[in-house]
Amino acid sequence: MAHGSDSAPGKRQVFVLGFAGAPALRLDLDVPPGPVTILELLPAIRAAADALFGRTTEALAAAGSPVTCGPGCGVCCNQLVPVSREEALALARFVRDLPGPRRRAVEGRFRQAVAGLEEAGLLARLIESFERGIHKPGVLAALQRDYWAVGVPCPFLEQGSCSVHPVRPVICRQYSVTSDPALCARPFTPGVRLAEVRHSLDLAGALAAFDGGRARPTAALPLTLALLLEKKLEAGRLPKVPGPEMLSRFLELASRFASPPR
Repeated sequence: MAHGSDSAPGKRQVFVLGFAGAPALRLDLDVPPGPVTILELLPAIRAAADALFGRTTEALAAAGSPVTCGPGCGVCCNQLVPVSREEALALARFVRDLPGPRRRAVEGRFRQAVAGLEEAGLLARLIESFERGIHKPGVLAALQRDYWAVGVPCPFLEQGSCSVHPVRPVICRQYSVTSDPALCARPFTPGVRLAEVRHSLDLAGALAAFDGGRARPTAALPLTLALLLEKKLEAGRLPKVPGPEMLSRFLELASRFASPPR
């Protein structure tokens, strides 16, 4: 059940996602025609991410390196998952709109995650780093390693699978591997190297650098802190722009977010 701001009616439109040195990707998307915030455009952006993922996986399979992720393999859901502030707000609203018993169960897992991070002495550091210093060399890598050591599963993880798969963040849609899935349980063990899939464009990075109206410095936070920081996220004002214009702006920005080569 999605919050109203994440399910505005739209109409099908064709957009083209450009790449440097590669064929463009044609996107046939459902886009709200009137003025909207970035929250209402998230379904179209997720669909664009799925289309990009589909093209990448087809190319990998043709090259003999298929994606090895499968149903019930949720080990990666124990990693630090940075999401844009707007995606975090959308997820918080999604949780609040869940039926009572289910909402309470998910909220409980969010509280457990925050408590685990606080007990490990990592909570304040996460908040501070994502607000001020996440781009400093080595900061994110150190946080990812320390977060993994705490052992905090995503609050949406149930029986090894994502329980909110249709509305999962863009970064989750991008993440997959072509290496042995058994290695995913040891990502920071010396000598272990996961063959993470690299897409032509980093749409999650572009989304974190876009407020719906224009580009901005990257604004992200750990998914597990979405409910904790919900009031702060709600206090921000989001630009309203006609859906097709906003999506065009986003895709133009995204075309400059080429993923770094491996």
